[in-house]
Amino acid sequence: MIELYKELARNKKVTINDIISYALIRAIHAKSENTVEIAKFFIARAFIKTKQWKQFSRDYVRDLYYKKEVFGQKIDQELVTKLIELCEYVSQSYINRKYCYIFVRQDISVEYQMVQAAHAAMMGGFYNKQKPDNIYFQLIGLPNKEELEKAYAKHGGHLFIEPDIGNEPTAFCTNVLNVVQRRPLQSYGLLKC
Repeated sequence: MIELYKELARNKKVTINDIISYALIRAIHAKSENTVEIAKFFIARAFIKTKQWKQFSRDYVRDLYYKKEVFGQKIDQELVTKLIELCEYVSQSYINRKYCYIFVRQDISVEYQMVQAAHAAMMGGFYNKQKPDNIYFQLIGLPNKEELEKAYAKHGGHLFIEPDIGNEPTAFCTNVLNVVQRRPLQSYGLLKC
C-alpha cells in the first residue's frame, strides 16, 4: 500500500486523505505499541496543523466509512475499522474532548424532566470529580422508565431516584467518556420537548 502512496506522490496527485491514510498505515505497521504518537509524528511531518486536524479527520472518517478506499484502492472492513479507530484516538489526543450523556424519562412533565436531568448532572459532577471545562454534555430523552432502566443497565453511570414519585428512577448521567468510548451512545436521539 505504501508503494501506491509513493506513486501518487511522484505524480503529484496526493490528497489530504492520502496523507492521513499514509500516516495512519505507517503507524499501524510500526514495531512500536505507541501507534497514536507515531501517527501524530507522520501527520506533523505532512505539515497538518492541530487546528486543521479536526476538519480533515472528520472528512477523512466520513469518506473512509462510505467509500472504503485508500489511495484509490478498495480495502477490507477490518482495515477501515483500524484506520477509523486510530484516527479517532489521534483526534482524542489532540483535543482531549470529553463527553457526558444525561438520560431522562419523557413520560413526566417537561418541567420535571429538566429538574431530573439537573439532579443526574449534579450526581455525575459529584462522583466524576472532573472540571466541566472541556466536557460536552448531551441530553437524551427516553420514552419511559423501562427504556431508561435498559439504557442505564447498558451504559452505567449515576442513577437518580426520585423520592417524590415512589422512588422511581427518572434520569441518569454516564461517567465522563472520551471520543472512542462515546461511540455506542451516538445513536440516541437528543431530547425533544
